[in-house]
Amino acid sequence: MGTNVLVPGNPSGGKFPETNSAMGAECKDLVVQPGARIFVPTNNTLSVNGNIINNAGVNGLVIKSDNTGMGSLLHSNPGVNATVEQYLTSERWHLVSPPISNAQISAYFDIYLKAYNEPTDTWTYLVEPTTIPMNATQGYSAWASDNYTGSTTVSYSGTLNTGNYTLNPLSYTLASPNTGWNLIGNPYPSALQWNNTWIKTNVGDWACVHNNGNDECYNAATGTGWPNAGDMANGVIPVSQGFWVRATAAGASLTIPQSERLHSSQPFYKNSLVNIENSIRLRVDGNGDFDVVLFQFTSKAKEGFDGNFDLEKRWGYAESPNIYSIVAENELYSVDVRPVLDGDRVLPIGLEVGVNGLYTIEAAELGGFISGDNVILEDIREGEFMVLAQGTIYNFDANVEDDFHRFNLHIQKSSNQVLTEDSKNIRIYSYGNTIYIKSDFEKIEQVLIYDLLGHEVFRDDKLYSDVSRIQLTTKKGYYFIKVRTGNNYYTEKVYIK
Repeated sequence: MGTNVLVPGNPSGGKFPETNSAMGAECKDLVVQPGARIFVPTNNTLSVNGNIINNAGVNGLVIKSDNTGMGSLLHSNPGVNATVEQYLTSERWHLVSPPISNAQISAYFDIYLKAYNEPTDTWTYLVEPTTIPMNATQGYSAWASDNYTGSTTVSYSGTLNTGNYTLNPLSYTLASPNTGWNLIGNPYPSALQWNNTWIKTNVGDWACVHNNGNDECYNAATGTGWPNAGDMANGVIPVSQGFWVRATAAGASLTIPQSERLHSSQPFYKNSLVNIENSIRLRVDGNGDFDVVLFQFTSKAKEGFDGNFDLEKRWGYAESPNIYSIVAENELYSVDVRPVLDGDRVLPIGLEVGVNGLYTIEAAELGGFISGDNVILEDIREGEFMVLAQGTIYNFDANVEDDFHRFNLHIQKSSNQVLTEDSKNIRIYSYGNTIYIKSDFEKIEQVLIYDLLGHEVFRDDKLYSDVSRIQLTTKKGYYFIKVRTGNNYYTEKVYIK
């Protein structure tokens, strides 16, 4: 628990103490006498297991910040006055939130500050009067301009927030272009961990922050980081950080628990995480930026949107590449989580670019696949197929006028193959109105397609690629596919939508 600490108003040598130990500082009760001051330096910590009694006002306890990080304070008793600094890099939006109960927008004098409106998916700039309060647990967006302040330090001076905070209800507007996304904030002078112990009603398991121009998100149910593995590590939300959560239905509520406060150098998990059986992470790079689409498969997921797992498309800048899973006409996901992968799949992938040029797609993650499984990237525009392995890179050019459905991802599980001597070299399957024929070793010399009445609806004697793609314009129903390779014939029944 530590010992009691008294900070006198007339320290020996005239220097006030700092918690500059490499391990941080810890005590039971902390008493700051009038005229005294104690600092928590940048990237340092102070844990007070008893009470803080600050008789020196907001200048008696100062949590520092600079371009390398922030100090951190763990405590539990209410009514503690302090100053908490927050460093803003110029010419960049930051998601922020006040760590004190009586903050006003005057803290952001000469800094652009705006609040988000979920019902209309718009922002409101906060300018005058400068006494407009900043609400605990609400997130804001701030921009320090080179024309006014440049990179600068904001100081919150007032009473530190403590205790649990319940947000009820969270905004949920079906007519909103960004239905259910609420910008909230970490209300504490320490980091906060987003995990599956929070009390949530009709709230998804994703939380997202903004870092260096890109979103970073973390799923409390699966422990997944997006866009890159390890982003928003362990769900840690820094001091005075705004973050996004999504209400999934009316009547949504969320309790921010004081018990999940921590020093961010000490991350921990609570309950066990949902097991992900297979995962595919594709990263597109080009025009100085990147984006990622992630597919996951788990027995806990369901078909269609699942707020616990799926992450709707998080759009980057207009000039950046944007990649996503196409689930339906108006359902585009950055993270698409589906039930267990127990059959062959074709997953449509959308791509939109803001600038014509050269781009790459990297198989940044292929998890849970075994020998004999195939993951294949299909470039629909170019008619090309590439078998993916971890780290495989596909180079291509893209234009702003391209059809957004640029790629398909084919997953072929070895467990679904009947490996006989006559059939192990050919795979035949369908997606929508498209038939795919994959030959591992043999040259395809002829393809015939018949309806259930035996009428021939397609014939081709010039299919020579490893993977052939045939689009039918016939009506929905089952069809027989007959493939000839030399003296061997292969037949499969497929369904055409």
